[in-house]
Amino acid sequence: MKSWVRSGSIVFAAWTAVGIVSAVETYFYCNEFKGMSVSLASCFLGRVLPWYVWALATPLVLRLTDRTASWPPRPSAVLAHALLFVGSCVAFALVYPIVDVWTGLAMGGKLSYAERFHRTLIGWVSAFSFAYGIVFFAGTTLAANRRKRESERREAALTTELVRAQLSALKSQLQPHFLFNALNTAVAFVRQGDIKTAERTLLLLSDILRDVLRQNDSTDVTLREEVTMLKRYLEIQELRFADRLRVSWTIEPSVLEARVPLLLLQPVVENAVRHGIARRASAGQVGIRASREGDRLFLTVRDDGPGPPEGFVLAECAGLGLRNIRERLEQHYAGQAEFHLERIEGGGTLARISLPYRTEHTSVTGQGLAPALPSTSTEHAAA
Repeated sequence: MKSWVRSGSIVFAAWTAVGIVSAVETYFYCNEFKGMSVSLASCFLGRVLPWYVWALATPLVLRLTDRTASWPPRPSAVLAHALLFVGSCVAFALVYPIVDVWTGLAMGGKLSYAERFHRTLIGWVSAFSFAYGIVFFAGTTLAANRRKRESERREAALTTELVRAQLSALKSQLQPHFLFNALNTAVAFVRQGDIKTAERTLLLLSDILRDVLRQNDSTDVTLREEVTMLKRYLEIQELRFADRLRVSWTIEPSVLEARVPLLLLQPVVENAVRHGIARRASAGQVGIRASREGDRLFLTVRDDGPGPPEGFVLAECAGLGLRNIRERLEQHYAGQAEFHLERIEGGGTLARISLPYRTEHTSVTGQGLAPALPSTSTEHAAA
């Protein structure tokens, strides 16, 4: 309703301005060249009121232009515009003589109404054509801009839906990968006859899956929730490797509410455990760190294993977990996130993730996902 009032006000203001220009011209013409004594008020009424016919016709022209805008124009559209043009001209020619006589601006002696109508229609046809052309051009421009905005909105909506679909596909791809690995660990304990440890593994796995499913369609979680799920995963690995796995945490308390993609760190830590711990007989360490610098969140995972082979290139890595991380970061942050995996001099691997620091105070988070987390660098050995 407000838009209609605003648009109507603009239209009537525009045609009032046209009428005022015509009124001023008539005032000086009558008084200076015709020797007539006419008031400015009479000229205003006599010239502004007829132009309101075009003010009433303008919405019809704009609506018709919006509905029929195409190139080349369709014959039906040309006919519709022709009829509307003729109708507007006739309406103006009908009103103009009446107002002209009423305000005392009529010239030409004792002409009949029909003669005045004919003179107006013929004499003003060039002005009518110009007026209709201006309105038609404005309508065509407005229609083109509206279609462009609608097209941009549709493209943005399609892009958003595509990204969501891709993130959902990547997320669903990662979850079975993680699930199968954890189940294989439980199966290994069963085969070894360690039923108690297998039961504990399955309970931890069920907690992780409950946390993941609780996120529903969400593609990101708080770092607090991510670390909580990661701690449960690492407890499974500690059960598997016993005293061969040590984990250290350096998590700044101020970054725990930062939003990160769901299961972002788990594949990185899994890679560190598989290649840094599983391949060695002695104990190994995995260090996890989270910090903030300005508007960037930095996540690192370090292990002291043998490290990647010489010439390793992350972009060429065929592993599902690491490839999944690269693709999800690209989809989630559109090139604003970085992921690097490099060999540490002297042995070990350092995985570094840098992404925009974002928080969402209104996001839905799972319940029971906020146990006490280490706020300073700590280390513990698996029992």
